[in-house]
Amino acid sequence: MDQRPPAGCDICVVGAGIVGLATARELQRRHPGASIVVLEGAERIASHQSGHSSGVIHAGIYYAPGSLKASLCVEGAARLYDYCAERGIDARRDGKVIVATREDELPRLDELERRGRANGVPGLERIDLERLREIEPHAGGIAALHSPNTGVVDFPTVAASLASELRSGGGKVVTGCGPAAAGLRSSTPEAASTRAGPCSAPARGPIAWRCSRALIRTHASSPSAAPTCDCGPGGRTSSAPTSTRSPIPTCRSSGCT
Repeated sequence: MDQRPPAGCDICVVGAGIVGLATARELQRRHPGASIVVLEGAERIASHQSGHSSGVIHAGIYYAPGSLKASLCVEGAARLYDYCAERGIDARRDGKVIVATREDELPRLDELERRGRANGVPGLERIDLERLREIEPHAGGIAALHSPNTGVVDFPTVAASLASELRSGGGKVVTGCGPAAAGLRSSTPEAASTRAGPCSAPARGPIAWRCSRALIRTHASSPSAAPTCDCGPGGRTSSAPTSTRSPIPTCRSSGCT
């Protein structure tokens, strides 16, 4: 990773997890030539939620049909499999079974089947006990759903691939340096994710730099407040907080609106 942020940039994304890195990669594709920097307060990328999940690629069975969660889950799984195949990342479609072991569980299994089919989950199948034993000999029940498109992947590996793509395109990913330590000054803080942390290398010293657009969002569980904007005359601020515990970034300059 890069040792320190540059003197300035066009776009700054705060947080080098899956969301931050994927966002930076997409912005780089949409804005060729823009200088993009990702700041991460931890010493390595994907060190928070992205590196502590089960690694499951969900197929989209559980969410209510028509909801944004349902559509994003189904489309996101397909796009993630495509990305992993393109980048040579091992994403295994191991599949899973959802099993009803008692008669009173059958209505719930029916509802999951209805949701999965309405959401367009690929390959979803209602199976009997004989088929269940073929797929998973150690499972027992009276009926089940088989989701062959459910899989697993190592998300830190995906994050590393996203970071590599970003850097190959001229972007920078700076770890051990959160937005507060970087002296982030932006005219439009809008959205992103991580808690602010100090730059780890004392030799770096305090840094004051400016970017045209910053994407900032503190984790809902983070005790750290989102950084403030210290824009110059004519700057603008806006925000998209995701939790009432995450303060809206504010600007101390009379020039910001």
